[in-house]
Amino acid sequence: MAIATNYVAKSIYDENVRGTTLKLNEIKSTADNTKQNLATYQNTVDGKLEELTSSTQTLDGEINTASAKITQNAQEISKRLTSTQVDKAITDKGYQTKSDVDNNITGRGYITSSALQPYALSTTVQNLVQETAGSFERQITETRGLIPTEVNQNLFDVVFSDLRATGGTSFVQSDDGWIEVTIKNRWSGFYWLYSDNIKPSEKQYVLSYEAYLVDTVANTAYLETDFGSPDQSTRINKTPKRYTVVLNRPANIYSYINFVCNSSETGKKFRIRNIKLEEGIVATPYIAPFPTTVLFNAVKDTVDAHKRLIGNGDSISQAIQSAKKFELSISSGGDIYQAIETAKGLVTEVSGTNGLKTQVSQLAGSYAVKNLNSSGDILSQANLSSDLFLLEATKIRLKGKTLADEIQAIDGKFGTLFVADGTFAKLNATVIGSQAITADKLKVDQAFFDKLMANDAYLRQLFAKSAFITQVQAVTLSASKISGGLMRATNRAMEVNLNAGQILYYTDQAALKRVLNGYPTQFVKFATGTVTGKGNAGVTVIGSNRWNSESSNDGGFVGIRAWNSSNIDQIDVVGDTVRLASSAFEAADGWNINTLPGKLDIDAFNADHRASSKIKVGDLWLWKNATTYSSMRDTINLIIDNLQLLHNNKSTERGYSYTLPAKV
Repeated sequence: MAIATNYVAKSIYDENVRGTTLKLNEIKSTADNTKQNLATYQNTVDGKLEELTSSTQTLDGEINTASAKITQNAQEISKRLTSTQVDKAITDKGYQTKSDVDNNITGRGYITSSALQPYALSTTVQNLVQETAGSFERQITETRGLIPTEVNQNLFDVVFSDLRATGGTSFVQSDDGWIEVTIKNRWSGFYWLYSDNIKPSEKQYVLSYEAYLVDTVANTAYLETDFGSPDQSTRINKTPKRYTVVLNRPANIYSYINFVCNSSETGKKFRIRNIKLEEGIVATPYIAPFPTTVLFNAVKDTVDAHKRLIGNGDSISQAIQSAKKFELSISSGGDIYQAIETAKGLVTEVSGTNGLKTQVSQLAGSYAVKNLNSSGDILSQANLSSDLFLLEATKIRLKGKTLADEIQAIDGKFGTLFVADGTFAKLNATVIGSQAITADKLKVDQAFFDKLMANDAYLRQLFAKSAFITQVQAVTLSASKISGGLMRATNRAMEVNLNAGQILYYTDQAALKRVLNGYPTQFVKFATGTVTGKGNAGVTVIGSNRWNSESSNDGGFVGIRAWNSSNIDQIDVVGDTVRLASSAFEAADGWNINTLPGKLDIDAFNADHRASSKIKVGDLWLWKNATTYSSMRDTINLIIDNLQLLHNNKSTERGYSYTLPAKV
């Protein structure tokens, strides 16, 4: 609102039953600006109020305002100073000018001058003082923020939790903004459900982003980014680079935008960040949002304690002092320092973002340092009391010469140890070098002997270049090479005569077989069986069973079974199709025998061989059913006899035989 210039000065006085109010207003105009001073004095039954306000309006319309306010009532006195014109407020109070603040920000490493180009700096300082009968409190707050000075229309206004994975893909976001996607399969990535104000069917959009491949074998891959199908893909490589894609208006529009990679290298990664979506076909530079920094210093004094709190947005420290103790804490980036000091002693604790803590405590008669994990378990400690010094750790090293009056060790390890005279209840050693060892009982887990003679020895482990042993009993025997004559099973079910080259079985159902996952069980089996009406026989089986058993009696078996005894000689050839051939694969020939019920036949495997094939038999029986058949031999003989009659008489013969075989 502009400053009115239709008067020079005026005053307003108001009086009622609660008190009086006086307002004084003054206007001063110069060639450069217009200044208004306003003073308000209020005296009521509740308290007193004094407020001074000064506003200056420049020729370009900018208004700068500074004010001071004092409120007094029965409980407290409140003083407040505010200023929307930073330079004037800071300079008037003797703190720093705006240029000094800018230099301090750059000098402390908050942001460089090049990064500040698209922003304007905004700083507000507030000083609050509150005083009561029981306490005094003062707060100084400085708020710093960056306001973009360029147009930054980014329709991709999302937080990380708005993104959704495709196909079970996992992805995380680092502090520097990179979204890292772990490739699970082809087209791994994420998608974003865009809002209703984005209309790909009506408007043109352009997308820009930074991306690159991480630890992939391939140097390039395609990154798909589109509103639907057909797909739009951009080739990316292993170098971080900004890409721009003018998005097409797809024939099939989805309700989301894809960010997926066509790489199928499982476990590898790609990264993407600073995604910007705009209307039009020209991409503008990406302008990152900049956080606001709040610096504050608060002091509060009461009759019991003095408290101080200082923070800068990233770090905060607090000090509390009372008559009985002093407390101090500092927190920065997840790292925390705490200290408590009393008349009894001092306790400090430092903890990091990794969950580890270090505690130091100093009391009368004791001093301790402890390293703890996140669960509070002690990782290592040094604890000194009046009569004990405890050192606890996974490994403790005393470097240099160490002199001890007396050592009692539960478990000790020494690189070199000289003992003039020692008594050991138990001695464990990897190597013992001695001229002689005398003992009633000697137990050695591992030993190397030039010569060992023993009447009875129980050895857990034995290494020998050459050993002659009359008899060995072992639970497990492992060797790169075994030479011998006879190997026999403990139950005598099997015997291998290496010298004769024979494997002998003395049990029923003995077998040699191969078992391989995904394939039928293949075997040679030596079994026994019974032939109905003839008795028992030995059965030799060579075959395979697709149901992963050794059975030759079910539908999963294919192979040969040989039956043999004093009165049995029988071979079963089992298979849906049986081939009899001289060449089974290259230039295949021979006979095909189909054994399936209702489909029994014999045919030449090669159709070209049918005309030259022969079956040499004495007779063929052609069956009509299970009990009726015609003999091919008898039928042909009758035909020959009748043809002979006609040939001999050379006339119509009425005396030919009427005997005919049955029809089939």
